[in-house]
Amino acid sequence: DYNLGNLWHTSTSGLRGVEIGTNTIVFQDANIGTKGRAVVDANNIVYAFGSDDQIYAVTAAGILWNTTVTDGSGSTMVVGKDSEYILSINSEGVLYKYDVTNGKETKVYDFETTVSNALMTDANGVIYVGDDDGTFWALNDDGTVLWTFDAGSAITARPVMDKNGVIYIYTADNVLYALGFNKENSTISLEVNDTTTVEGLKS
Repeated sequence: DYNLGNLWHTSTSGLRGVEIGTNTIVFQDANIGTKGRAVVDANNIVYAFGSDDQIYAVTAAGILWNTTVTDGSGSTMVVGKDSEYILSINSEGVLYKYDVTNGKETKVYDFETTVSNALMTDANGVIYVGDDDGTFWALNDDGTVLWTFDAGSAITARPVMDKNGVIYIYTADNVLYALGFNKENSTISLEVNDTTTVEGLKS
């Protein structure tokens, strides 16, 4: 028999883990996973927001730890470099990292504005954040700001990076930006009339 692992999903009914090979529910909790989306690290530990402004670390065996987010949880998180920590931005726009072994919270940076959804990290551990005032940030996990980019309006979607290091961000004004690895030297923008898809683009 092959071990196909577990499928994890979140909904208004909470977080559920299902063993793929047997279609058996291995974890279920109605108070976890009702907000935002869960993430999974390299050790197959699942991290999800709870309904009580907490972040939970869980496996099929149960809850490993949970910790309260200062000033209320946001709705987005990512796994940090080498799965050493989880990154999340609270409801006030403050970036925190959480130790994966015990959930210890450490403040990284205060953006002094809210962040709806735009949070990403790359293989080098650089953190990228797009705030609701339209600033896109690149910073290290010690809070050192590497650079910023003014997108002109709220960054409403999760940024993505292609294999060449180009970062794509999307704003509330329906503009899609492509930021090169050295962003000052390579920035293009495209007006997008369709707010859900972009068709017919050529490189």
